[in-house]
Amino acid sequence: MKKLLSILIAIALMATMSVTAFAVETTYDLWVAGVQVTSNNLEINSADNGAITGSAKYDPATNTLTLNNFSYTGEGYAIPDTESGAIIYSNGNLNLKLTGTSSITYDNSAETVVYPAGLFVEGDLTVTDDSDGSLTVTAGDTGISALGNITISGVNTVVEATG
Repeated sequence: MKKLLSILIAIALMATMSVTAFAVETTYDLWVAGVQVTSNNLEINSADNGAITGSAKYDPATNTLTLNNFSYTGEGYAIPDTESGAIIYSNGNLNLKLTGTSSITYDNSAETVVYPAGLFVEGDLTVTDDSDGSLTVTAGDTGISALGNITISGVNTVVEATG
């Protein structure tokens, strides 16, 4: 009986380990403060980059990045095969939702990129707020840029960008 129980426990452990070993992480074409968003890390915060306060949470079902009192000053993601970089970079459409007061500042004092941007989207960008949300963007070259349309909606949405 003990031998049978031991065998069953061993089989159960092996089955659990097999499922864990084959779990696939999905990476998204979205970077926040130099950190790529993945299915295992949908919320970017100070645990990912100590210079972050607040959080940025991504919902892949709606392609929405929610900034919740998010603040970051530093370098961003260096976009491959370009001389550009951005604190928030999306290679595709992005919905940006603002909760509370957020700010991003690209510190390019090390001159790692020629064209620093606060927010760069290779697609359409839609910005909304959740009750008095605001975003201040400061970057050396471009505050906010999108290759598609930029739509900012919400009576209380405040977006301030300097470049």
